[in-house]
Amino acid sequence: MDHYLETVKLRYKRGSWDFNMFIQRTKKRLLRFLADESGPTAVEYAVIIALIIVVCISAVTSMSTATRASLDASSNAIQSVL
Repeated sequence: MDHYLETVKLRYKRGSWDFNMFIQRTKKRLLRFLADESGPTAVEYAVIIALIIVVCISAVTSMSTATRASLDASSNAIQSVL
């Protein structure tokens, strides 16, 4: 890791700005990115929609199982009468 940092330092010292300025700018950009709340809002909406879909699928599955059991019982009752 130290070798990598030294390589990065050498690359950026050759240019018009130095490594410390690079680190400061990167840190500022990272903090600004983490403080930005527009991205997490979209993610929160996606999670809410995913949870609603899961609830709907489980409700439909549960209702279909109950409906099948009810129709099977009705079918058996009708067949036993005939």
